[in-house]
Amino acid sequence: MSSRSKLIIGIVLIAGLILAGVAFRAPIVRLISPHTPTPTPTATPTHTPSPTATPTATFTPTPTPTATPTHTPSPTPTPTATPTATPTPVPTDTPVPEPVLPSSTPAPVPDSPPTPAPECSADPVPPPAAIGGRRLVAFYGVPIGRGLGILGANEVTTTLRLLREQAEAYRQVDPCVEVVPVFHTVVTIADAHPGEDGGYSHRLSSETLRWWLDTAAAQGVWVVLDIQPGRSPLTSELGFVEPFLQEPNVHLAVDPEFMVEDTGIPGTNLGHIDGETINAVQAWLNGIAERAGQHKILVIHQFDNRMIVNKEAIQDYPLVDLVWDADGFGGAGAKRGDYNQYRGEAGFEYGGIKLFYNYDTPVMTPAQVLALEPRPAYVVYQ
Repeated sequence: MSSRSKLIIGIVLIAGLILAGVAFRAPIVRLISPHTPTPTPTATPTHTPSPTATPTATFTPTPTPTATPTHTPSPTPTPTATPTATPTPVPTDTPVPEPVLPSSTPAPVPDSPPTPAPECSADPVPPPAAIGGRRLVAFYGVPIGRGLGILGANEVTTTLRLLREQAEAYRQVDPCVEVVPVFHTVVTIADAHPGEDGGYSHRLSSETLRWWLDTAAAQGVWVVLDIQPGRSPLTSELGFVEPFLQEPNVHLAVDPEFMVEDTGIPGTNLGHIDGETINAVQAWLNGIAERAGQHKILVIHQFDNRMIVNKEAIQDYPLVDLVWDADGFGGAGAKRGDYNQYRGEAGFEYGGIKLFYNYDTPVMTPAQVLALEPRPAYVVYQ
């Protein structure tokens, strides 16, 4: 081999060794100089594991807390039978015991919850109106005792709770209508004996009535003052309640069943009223409504054709909302029959119906009541 050839081969070998030294520079340096720190590359990613054991988010992604399904439990339906509102406690009427309701009292729930909820119209109720756009749900009785109905069966705090529960049952069936709880208070109570004045009736004391009116107003409850005149002149009993009717949300009911004449006995003889007398009461109440700046309600009870004479004479008065209450206890069929009869007769403006917790067989449910046509605007429980 010539010297020139050897020189060329030597140059090639040296170049190869140089190239090999560049390619494997890093390992060679580490092997030769273990104590020399390795410079950190700045422009290229690190291909060797980090000296620390902490994984980075690039290699081990973890789910965020908001994505964890256990943080969002499935909602459970709210029972409709138990209203959440708790009435503000008010002073109790100390002379009245607190008996519990009879076990036969139906739970204040509708047949079934409305599904789906209807779209309610946005039309507001005019401020002076009484019944228009509302439904009144009332407890009937004398607030100082349980003899006439549920209103006197419990002290006032329990009465308010039960009344609101019963009203809520109607709101569940018909949520588009404002529901107003009402004390339907008998203020002139018919008696089977003449009494000192021979009127076969006695009155609730003004002091007791005043306390209940104040309590109702403080709790957002309306009041209907009911008159059972006995033999007492109707004008005298209207005079007794007139000052109270001047107040907001205090209204009137007249019960012809107990309007007996000079020889009649309440509870033995069926009383009656005529169309002309109803007009006179309406005209008088219309004047009170003008002064009070609010429509006034007049409830007339009826369960027998003999109770109303000359119904055709009944007229309309602009500020009086006349409610015809289908009264009397019994089965749902009889109640529907009375309601359907009265709605087609003179004097019918707003429908009302009375239900008896202890005597109806069985008590109509709110859904059954609201199946009547037109839907009752006034529902009273005795």
